[in-house]
Amino acid sequence: GLDLLDEDDLVKLRRELKEPGPERIFHLADAFRAGMSVEDVHALSFVDPWFLDQIEELIDAEVDVVHRGLDGLDKRYALYSYYLPSDHVVASHHGLTVIISRPQRGVVSAQGKRWQHRARWRWFKQIFGEPGLGRPDLDAEVETSRMKAWVAKRNLSEEIPVSAAVVFVHPQVQLTVADVAVPVMTASQLPDHLRQGLNDLPIVSTAGQKELRRALDEAVQSGKRK
Repeated sequence: GLDLLDEDDLVKLRRELKEPGPERIFHLADAFRAGMSVEDVHALSFVDPWFLDQIEELIDAEVDVVHRGLDGLDKRYALYSYYLPSDHVVASHHGLTVIISRPQRGVVSAQGKRWQHRARWRWFKQIFGEPGLGRPDLDAEVETSRMKAWVAKRNLSEEIPVSAAVVFVHPQVQLTVADVAVPVMTASQLPDHLRQGLNDLPIVSTAGQKELRRALDEAVQSGKRK
């Protein structure tokens, strides 16, 4: 994936925005994640500003909902958005939890490796603002591996568990999930998952948590997602 804090990757993103193609919806979303304005994106892509507004609202809602997912949790939990190789990562006494966010509304079902999304005007939303569902479980596997590699490079003195959760941020989503390898939930269920759903993981010692937080804070200060 693109490092949205890396100037070379931003140059690549601006180039991609100028080229129509099946991946353009994802490039538009990345542009707003990188802090571009509707005017900036329109100047590069010539996509109608009304549609760009819809995409920007989805990205803003994604960040807001994930952040609100930590409301009521104590200081052992901290969310890092767009500072690490994965977009949203929660640090806690159970290590790191990668949040794979999805904006879909309507009915989402998952049985094993098969995912389906049913919603009115779904094709319209995918073209003009709502990315496809894809395989969130595979995304979780990839992002978990990326964060494990990030941890390994820090040479921390204690092993840090890395887990993942797929979070659907739209309030009008209905989930039916069975036999999926990664926890899947709505945004309102995220706090309980972070409090109770990670209990099978080892607890990182106080010293280990401080060392991890120092590494995370250094990543924030450096402005690099690698």
